[in-house]
This record gives sequence, structure tokens and C-alpha cells, in this order.
Amino acid sequence: MGNLGQIEIHIVGLKGNNPLTPDNYDIKEIIYLLSNIEPLLYPGMKGNRPDIAYRIEPGSVRNIFTVTKQAETAFAAIASMVASTQSIDALELPSARAIEQIQAMGKQNVETGEIDSPSLKLLKIIDYEPSFDEGYLNELINKVGDRFNGMDVDEYISKIRGMYA
Repeated sequence: MGNLGQIEIHIVGLKGNNPLTPDNYDIKEIIYLLSNIEPLLYPGMKGNRPDIAYRIEPGSVRNIFTVTKQAETAFAAIASMVASTQSIDALELPSARAIEQIQAMGKQNVETGEIDSPSLKLLKIIDYEPSFDEGYLNELINKVGDRFNGMDVDEYISKIRGMYA
């Protein structure tokens, strides 16, 4: 899949009187989020889009999506634009709908179900930095075999990572 990036949609709130956690985050809410992330990340791409991996983590509810770097960058640009303009008006319709659906933090009319767009609020954009297990990295290095003989592996990895080191 090429270079991978990660997007985090952090949901904070209460379930009744209890803080929201992965244990009380209802499956319907997860399905709702998952059904709306695809048009946001890959608008107009139905059949042959790159894979989207998903995991849920504690910290209220942290929804982590592993996507291509391009999708991560596009998502960050869209999120920045929505945060700076406080509006989804400039977005293409599939992206605007997805943001509207995901942003359930806003006020919603109980009778019509319409969301009051000006009340929607982007909490923050998170620069996700995954942690790597040293044992796992050593296992990957061992799989490479003799290709690293005589080479300073740490220096090589630093060169590959570039500014992400």
C-alpha cells in the first residue's frame, strides 16, 4: 500500500453519567463512524480504493485509521480548512456530508434530524505518532538477512525516515 499514515478521530463525551470509553461506545456509533469515513478519505472512489485499517483505543474513544500518506495529508488539509473557516461550505458534497455526520458534537434538531452547521466544532487535529516495539523491529531486521551486513542499521533507518526520525 506504500507509505502509511494515521488519522485519529477522538470522541469525548458522556454515556449517560459515565465518561465515554471503548467499553460503552455502542457498536451502532462505530458503524456510523465507519460508514462515513470512506467518503471523507476517498471521495468518489468506491471500488478500487486503498485499504483503510481501523482500531479503537481508550482515552475517551480514540478511533485510529491507518490510511495512505496521501489520504492522511488530504484529511489534515480538510480538517484544517474546516477548523479555520468554521464551515463546511467549501467542501465537495461527499466530504461535507461525511464531516457533518462525523461531527455529531453539534446541535441537532430532534424532529428533523438536521444538524445546525454553525454549531459543529472540530476539537483538534492530532499529530499521531505510533510507538514501535523494539523486538518487533529487530524481528523485521532479521528477516532482511545479509543485506544489512556491515551496515549501521540505525543510521540507515534514520536516513530512510528523514524528517520523521
